[in-house]
Amino acid sequence: QDTFEYNLGVRPTHYVMTNFANFKGIVDSLDGVDVQVAKNFSDHCDLPQAVKTYCSVSPGTVHMDGATALWYVRARYSTSDFDRERRAQEVVRAIFAKTISLKGLQRLPELYTQYKASVDTDLTLADLLQVLPLAQQVAANPDLVKGYRVIPPAVHGYITPGGADVQVPDF
Repeated sequence: QDTFEYNLGVRPTHYVMTNFANFKGIVDSLDGVDVQVAKNFSDHCDLPQAVKTYCSVSPGTVHMDGATALWYVRARYSTSDFDRERRAQEVVRAIFAKTISLKGLQRLPELYTQYKASVDTDLTLADLLQVLPLAQQVAANPDLVKGYRVIPPAVHGYITPGGADVQVPDF
């Protein structure tokens, strides 16, 4: 929250964070997710489906297990950090859609308990129950959710001396 506020001048009301292992576990606990892939994508990977150390996906609905979803959101050799953000949003939407399809809203207390050890959040079960009516509206009409990303000219890409592709705010 502090980093977001420092860089963008807006403090998020709530947060949810997980690590890579728990991210894979969450996706696998849903028996995978159907990601609406926007663009052809190919990048280095070490997954079983790799062909000569590369994995690829084409536009359309692509079913991904946890390892594939993590590769898709983390891959960094063939695209920019900006593209990685777009792919991450695609996967988050797929996780929401799959949770809804499994009657996740009705199972919210059970799922909260199940995932509590996998995420760090300031949201309580009571907080989530309060937004349940909104979640039901979104489930009925996913177009209500708009995705935004911080892109140029608000930021510009930069490669650190260590080779990381990062975004630098244009204050």
